[in-house]
Amino acid sequence: MSKHVRQSRLLAIEQQGTVLNVFPSQQQALAYTPYGHRNLRTQISSLLGFTAQYLEGEVGAYILGRGYRVYSPTFMRFFSPDSLSPFDLGGMNAYSYVEGSPLKYSDPSGHGKGQKLKYSGPGFQFGANTLFFETTEGGRRIGNLDTHGNEQVIMFGGNLIDGKQLAPAMEAKGIHPTDYDAFRLITCLSADGSAPVGAAFSKSTDLRVLSFEGKVDAADKAYKPARNNEGSVVVKDYYVQVENPYKPKDPRYKSFQFSPVLFYQSRRIPISQDAMLALRM
Repeated sequence: MSKHVRQSRLLAIEQQGTVLNVFPSQQQALAYTPYGHRNLRTQISSLLGFTAQYLEGEVGAYILGRGYRVYSPTFMRFFSPDSLSPFDLGGMNAYSYVEGSPLKYSDPSGHGKGQKLKYSGPGFQFGANTLFFETTEGGRRIGNLDTHGNEQVIMFGGNLIDGKQLAPAMEAKGIHPTDYDAFRLITCLSADGSAPVGAAFSKSTDLRVLSFEGKVDAADKAYKPARNNEGSVVVKDYYVQVENPYKPKDPRYKSFQFSPVLFYQSRRIPISQDAMLALRM
């Protein structure tokens, strides 16, 4: 009989996911500087550390964005420049971490500080409530669909359909989903229910599909509506709110939500606040 016994552990974390303690094995709580540096001599039975990111113990650095860039909490900077600097979300300083505001922001993707991610590209409007537009990100073609939805159904061209019907409905309008590398369904409740729209659409097309649990807040003035709400449009600086833009007294403040989910090959993968970058990688 094997002498190795698996033991469950409980991680104590703060609001950004930083691991402060591990129970039952850790005796002393961990302490971090604002930029994430801690005493590496303190052993911890968790691979995660500052803002719930993987710590490479040999060099005392974090490998962010699935290996995109290495961040040093000791030097408070990245070891390589951000490809989105200086004129995009990376900011003017290509090596800085969250533009010098680590108490307010985190950067799991290695790109910027989890703020609005803006997109532009050619599109088409199908009725008053359905917008499709295409973006090119990192050399990949991404399809984006902004429309209304509910659990297990989505609005397309004035009709409520389910996830299995979405690809054929797009084909009928001249949009071929398999021409794209991935899709975003910027639709409320597109990751909810027993048969989420995003999951069914991903399964029928074999594409990575980013969907949302609950409500999603997106730009409403990113394009000039087509004549009679039907026709080609140019989308500029479209964005999804990743942080609550409302003041506490605003009734929309409590209902704000940003809960993205990635569906691919029958898998459901909850992802971070930098989720809109997930399809670029």
